[in-house]
Amino acid sequence: MLKELDKNSILLLGEPETGKEYLAKELTKGDLIYVGIDKSPKEVRDIFKPKFIVDCYTERLGVKSSEKYHISYAYDLDEIIRNIFMAREETGKDTTVIIDSLSPLIVTLGLVPVYRFLQRLFAIGREKNTRIILLLHKGMHKDEAEVSIRHLVDASLFLERGIEMGEETFYVDFGKLYSGKHKRIKYHIDKDKIIFDRFTI
Repeated sequence: MLKELDKNSILLLGEPETGKEYLAKELTKGDLIYVGIDKSPKEVRDIFKPKFIVDCYTERLGVKSSEKYHISYAYDLDEIIRNIFMAREETGKDTTVIIDSLSPLIVTLGLVPVYRFLQRLFAIGREKNTRIILLLHKGMHKDEAEVSIRHLVDASLFLERGIEMGEETFYVDFGKLYSGKHKRIKYHIDKDKIIFDRFTI
């Protein structure tokens, strides 16, 4: 099913610990550039093994990053875009950029500059044949922020967590992406991988 999702910009919206990064991994096409805002390069490599990391994390801790592409001030949006597309020039024909996550950018800078940043990023991404996947933590922002970003992307996937018969369960809501039909599919996380319940697809 995920292979049918032929969209250039995708938003993964869900609470923390719902597996947004693992679903992003399943949606990756070609070489991966991972923009690590919430995660250290080690955490990113353990899960994704990307071609490049744009490290926005390490130097916030006062430590010099060893990544080729890194940001000294994590919230410098111009610098993030510049590093993404310098890295893009070193990747193959198909490239995916994952931004993990938008939430600290919105909390620190506000919605308006992040919205403009995404408009620029998507415009360059279309020109450079690049899929862009955004992770956003549900519940951290006003509804206005979530709705604005959902209207900007080509597709939004909603990750939900609940309890059924005393056990934690997860669902991803694909909305109307498949032939206009509502698809809400149960999944679980096993060894850093999303496993869909075959009975709910």
